[in-house]
Formats: sequence, structure tokens, C-alpha cells
Amino acid sequence: RNNFRGQRISSTTGGAITGNHGHIIIRDYPMSQQESSSEAYRKRCHNFNDKTLPTRKKDKLNVPTYTIMQRLNADDTTGHELEKEGKKIHHIILPAKIGGKVKAKPESAESIYKDGYLLG
Repeated sequence: RNNFRGQRISSTTGGAITGNHGHIIIRDYPMSQQESSSEAYRKRCHNFNDKTLPTRKKDKLNVPTYTIMQRLNADDTTGHELEKEGKKIHHIILPAKIGGKVKAKPESAESIYKDGYLLG
């Protein structure tokens, strides 16, 4: 909580979030590398992201959902979201090293690289 009536509520994928509604939803690494190899876990994660998280938005149409993660599997959280037709997604790709066929997207992100490497 802060003195501007704001607060942060944290939960794990599939964790209890009943009764909490946010102005922004941030998924930070919704699955681990080990979990991503399990089809059953991926389905559980997709179900939580598709059915539970949207019900926790203050305004269902205007609350953004951000996902920050390393790609782990073609059917990981990012892959699952990108497969949805008609969903408005702004996908940003920041590879650790750019060069050859590997590029940062959007191209304006290339300014955060030095000698081809992502700056920390």
C-alpha cells in the first residue's frame, strides 16, 4: 500500500485472487522452464489466464494485461496468447543478442543494445 490509495497484490499462477480487482494485471514469469514442459501444467496455466485473471479486472474492456517472460515452449503463455485470433496484442521481443536474422521488435528498441547485446 502507499499513501495515494494504491496497492500491489501478488499471487502465483493458479493462486487465490478472489475478491481482488486491479487496474493493471502483470504476469511476471507465469510458468517456469520446468513447468512449461508439462502439458497438464500448461493447460492449467492457460485456464487460469483465460478464465480467472480476466474476472479480476476493474474494467474488463480497458484494464491492460502485461506478460513478462522468456519464451519456454511453443505453447507457453506467450504462445497461447499469440494464437488467439482477434485479440489486441502488442508483442515486444528483446533478444539477449541481435544480429543476422535475430532482431529486436519493435525496431525502436534497438537503441537499448550495445555491440549487439541487450543493455542491463
